[in-house]
Amino acid sequence: MNRTVRRTVNRWHAGVLRLDLLRAHVANDSKGVVEDLIEIARLLGEDSSWNEAEAQLERARTLARQITYRYGEAQASAQLGAVHLGMGEYRKASEEIEGALPVLRDANDRVILPDALLKLGVANHKLDRTQAAVSSWEEALTRSREIGDTYRESLALMNLGRVAYDEKRFTEADGFWRDAHPLFRRRRDKVHLAYVAFFLGVVARHFGKLDEARTFVTESRDLYKALDDREHWAQAADYLSRVDSQARPNGLSLADS
Repeated sequence: MNRTVRRTVNRWHAGVLRLDLLRAHVANDSKGVVEDLIEIARLLGEDSSWNEAEAQLERARTLARQITYRYGEAQASAQLGAVHLGMGEYRKASEEIEGALPVLRDANDRVILPDALLKLGVANHKLDRTQAAVSSWEEALTRSREIGDTYRESLALMNLGRVAYDEKRFTEADGFWRDAHPLFRRRRDKVHLAYVAFFLGVVARHFGKLDEARTFVTESRDLYKALDDREHWAQAADYLSRVDSQARPNGLSLADS
């Protein structure tokens, strides 16, 4: 779904939720009010309307505390963490999500928890807390697989692969990314697929597998072209030329000699 269509759908959905919010107010359904505010905030966050989303979530959390709705409070806190992450406030994001996790785990939450763990990992990685980030992504991977959430599974695999790559554990990075690659392809997620394909090509080149490197980097280059991402298309094209420069005219790589 492109950005314009998604924004239109989100606005329509938010309008429906605001009608339900009015119903919940009239019916004195406080839990319903909390849940509607949280969902409205999520949609605002998808449109990067961070300040509006934050205001709705603060309202939701305040009401949840007033009525001792701990699960609703935890949901609001986790979503506030996501908002702070979007605003680049990584320490706040980490604190909000960490505070929500015990309740979400106790509730065996299958919707917010995997996503919260992914975002906590990103926040901690931005704060150079690498081991904490890895722990969050490993838990996100386990929980995503338990519930069959292949989207969040693929994101966890991608992130774990990047850490392994940065630490020069190339075999592990390759394994994570090879698991993520078909999941992104199945979802037709061109953005993440292009990223993973590029780095699979980099790792293949590192191991001297130039034909495989060419295949992956070509895929990445073509995806970036389709996305009209000129910066990353140029990077992939340049890297592909470097792979080609290592190959012999007869198609054998230098590693074969």
